[in-house]
Amino acid sequence: MMMAGEDGYSSEELSQDEQEQEQEAAAAAAAEASWNGIVARARARVRSRLGAIPKRRVQDEDVIFILSLERDGVDYLDGQGHRRYTPDKAKEMIDMLLKDDHPDDEIEERQARVMRELSDKGYAESHNYRVADDDEYIDEINEWTSIQWERIQAASARRRRLARSRVAVKDHHEQDCYSEEEEDYRELQLEEEEEEEIIQQAY
Repeated sequence: MMMAGEDGYSSEELSQDEQEQEQEAAAAAAAEASWNGIVARARARVRSRLGAIPKRRVQDEDVIFILSLERDGVDYLDGQGHRRYTPDKAKEMIDMLLKDDHPDDEIEERQARVMRELSDKGYAESHNYRVADDDEYIDEINEWTSIQWERIQAASARRRRLARSRVAVKDHHEQDCYSEEEEDYRELQLEEEEEEEIIQQAY
């Protein structure tokens, strides 16, 4: 018999949840590494083909976002204090906007370069790789997107199985089971959010 804790979940159920979270974190990290590899290869092909990489002006709102990132402990907050980003996530977002040759530089270093460009030219520039014109990139991204969608569907199915097997115990040992309709709605929301994030990354 599974014993429930004060929060209504058994130690076995909590262990299953923890394992699921660890698996998802590992899968997400592998997906991000794969994505970064695809982009890096595409950029290398553009450099090889064009030699000097053309540049484009960074949108004002993107400059504002980059410069608004402020360290708060380990993480970073945006200018409004509404969103919190890990250092890796903040670096990734800046790299998507600047597309320069310094993706591993600290955020403060990249902010300083943007400030120097604003001072010297009145605007900031980024490399214009135009990887979307690269057929190999498009093929790799389409395959990557398909794999990530399958991963999301599989994770969603696992979460449903866990949720349907979970029994929450309330006061006086009352059982409180999640309804299938509520769980399906929550999973649909998760799937839509994850699908939107994948589509935004790919294009």
